[in-house]
Amino acid sequence: MINSWISSVASSILPIYIEWLRLYPIAIELLGIDPARDQLATYLLRDLLASSRGRALGLDYTKSALRGVAIVVGAGPSLERVLPRIADALPKATLIVAADGATRALVEIGVVPTAIASDLDGDIDALIKACRAGSTLFLHAHGDNIESVAELYPELSKACRNIVGTTQVPNPPQPLLNLGGFTDGDRASIIAYLLGARKILLLGMDLSSSYTGRYSKGVEMRALRAKLVKLWVARMVLESLGRMVELIEVGTRCLTFARCASVEEARAMVLNWIG
Repeated sequence: MINSWISSVASSILPIYIEWLRLYPIAIELLGIDPARDQLATYLLRDLLASSRGRALGLDYTKSALRGVAIVVGAGPSLERVLPRIADALPKATLIVAADGATRALVEIGVVPTAIASDLDGDIDALIKACRAGSTLFLHAHGDNIESVAELYPELSKACRNIVGTTQVPNPPQPLLNLGGFTDGDRASIIAYLLGARKILLLGMDLSSSYTGRYSKGVEMRALRAKLVKLWVARMVLESLGRMVELIEVGTRCLTFARCASVEEARAMVLNWIG
């Protein structure tokens, strides 16, 4: 079952994966990434998943998108302004995918995301709390989080009923997936697509911002050069996704491939979706 699901995922995101194959060498050069450490992290996570059989699960074990729509919640600086104004419209039945640190923002208002894209640099307590409440964790391994993956996986495997391993290396070993994303935000958007969304509302993504949000790094601050490069790569990945689904960006300066919406428009959309 896992092998067939992986094949299905690979086929459905092929255009994004092809774009990622172009972007990954550029990211390596711009950010000084050591691809050998990315590989090491990948095989570490593969072995950890194998040690907890049944944890590398697929779409049959998660919710599908309600009416083909989803909400992706990023941890950008606009989230603090946007989320309180739309929180009452976030129903439990809606497919909500959180980008790592945004999990804390959702947990604080009592919302459990359907899925979380995380490389473990957000609030771990919020991550564990969400997992215990039923969130599926898409756990991403790369060269900079090897120690975190090794240290935290035992606790995560107890808290999370469903863990799907992801990586950024080409041709990853099964059951890991390369979703083509480079940040938690663009991976979260791709996950929403895999879970059936064909219209995705982007909250707090802020890929054009020069600041990082409080839920991302604990405090709002000017983004470092490395972060700006990652956001540029994320925009390229989402541009590929935007050719396959309708992306609606809320509460920030919109990207060229995304439709813009005010918070009020977004709230009305969500209420309309849930009928």
